[in-house]
Amino acid sequence: MKALHALAAFLLMAIVTAGGAGLAWVALRGGASWSNALAILEEQRPVVGAVGIAGVALGGVWAVSLVATLRRGRGRRYLAFENPGGDVEVSLDAVRDFLSGMGTEFDGLVRFHPEVRAVGGELAVTAVCEVRAGCAIPEWSQQVQERIRERIVTGIGIASVRPVRVVVRQIVEASPGRRAGRSAPPPEPPV
Repeated sequence: MKALHALAAFLLMAIVTAGGAGLAWVALRGGASWSNALAILEEQRPVVGAVGIAGVALGGVWAVSLVATLRRGRGRRYLAFENPGGDVEVSLDAVRDFLSGMGTEFDGLVRFHPEVRAVGGELAVTAVCEVRAGCAIPEWSQQVQERIRERIVTGIGIASVRPVRVVVRQIVEASPGRRAGRSAPPPEPPV
């Protein structure tokens, strides 16, 4: 569908560009050019009509393929593989949601957002994190990577996982009670 969309867009752009350039050239030339252009268009009425119909048809194909491409791209990404019994598709959004619950498992983690992609039949996971200052990031990130991989393999049975990437977006000074997805309790009001 993407190839059809691109082809229709290219042809539609070519027709509009050529038509616009031709009209501009005739209008800017002045003199009898306008009447001569109208006379040529009158003589070539079937060709002009065919080009107009082709433009309308290409516009329709382009619009339909655009809608189909946009629908397919929203929330419908899958990891696909084959089993002896048939094809299997696992929603990447479902895997992401499954991993999101892990945020409370790690000390030092303030926020946790897993990003999941399918690359060549394998899961590619990026753990985007915000950590508390004082966390030994090299050791901590290795634990996160191992735990994410383990959770995918044992929790949903997918063994084809690329090395997990950890991205620490921010290091914050946070109270000891603060954990992933939760803020520290508000201070008590003065008495």
